Amino acid sequence: MNSKVLTVVAPGKLMLFGEHAVIYGYPCIVSALDKYIEIKGKIIDEKDDKFDIADYSDGFIRRMVSVFRIKYGKKEKIFISSKSTLGRYGLGSSAAISVATVKMLGKLFNIPLSAEELFNISYEGVLKVQKGKASGFDLASSIYGGTILFDGKTKKTSYLNKGKLPFLTVFTGRKAKTVDIVKKVAQEKLRNPKETEKILSEIGKIVLRAERALKEKNWKVVGKLMNDNQKLLVELGVSNGMIDKLVKISLESGALGAKISGAGGGDCILVLVERCLTGKVVENIEKSGGTVLDINVGIGGGVKVSL
Repeated sequence: MNSKVLTVVAPGKLMLFGEHAVIYGYPCIVSALDKYIEIKGKIIDEKDDKFDIADYSDGFIRRMVSVFRIKYGKKEKIFISSKSTLGRYGLGSSAAISVATVKMLGKLFNIPLSAEELFNISYEGVLKVQKGKASGFDLASSIYGGTILFDGKTKKTSYLNKGKLPFLTVFTGRKAKTVDIVKKVAQEKLRNPKETEKILSEIGKIVLRAERALKEKNWKVVGKLMNDNQKLLVELGVSNGMIDKLVKISLESGALGAKISGAGGGDCILVLVERCLTGKVVENIEKSGGTVLDINVGIGGGVKVSL
């Protein structure tokens, strides 16, 4: 066992393509960010675990600790503290803190964990917290970093690139509860299975076309695919008036593409813009009530022990 204090960092994420469809087994494309969760932990000689968790509930941490203990038979108590540069914008903080916790536990107890094992343990914990409603793409993003293609059916991951992508991240001004939006889509799928499945299937096809366009850095095609994906998300019922407004003003200001990033209902949209037009697009977005976040998309590294 390792009795020293360990520090682990894991990045947040933004979904580029494949929202909601990934839950039903389709692929998605997701990018890690240059904003992180940081946790510190050590083994303690106490009767109970001690947590000092800033800015969010400790539910995910407690669940990861429980799953890890059951799997490896560890009973020692631990202290964990955390801090974040992700803010409250729906940027994958729950996944990041889950991955960081499991990574830290492996190091504390000298149990080597492959990326696949790290994913499986984290995924088991998240499924228990979210009552079976999770695809795992956000966990994979925090584990691997960069921009990845994630298969919603097999849970396999492949890199597309590890460089910065020309996206703006725009907070719509409203926090959304992902679980509620996911439930809403599930209910719609029960009411209108054929129509909903058709939308999800079309989103899956867009993901595969976007995979190639991103590899080739064909930004005009990427932008068109973003717009096509957004139209399908509107049909799915996960957009709202503010999202529609910000998407519209972004495109009218010269952006190549704009769409929801994540479950929808609020949180963030992603805007693809050429450098020469960035100032104009940012100005018009902020005049319209959006907030352009200081975030770089695609350059976040995977989870790591910080020395």
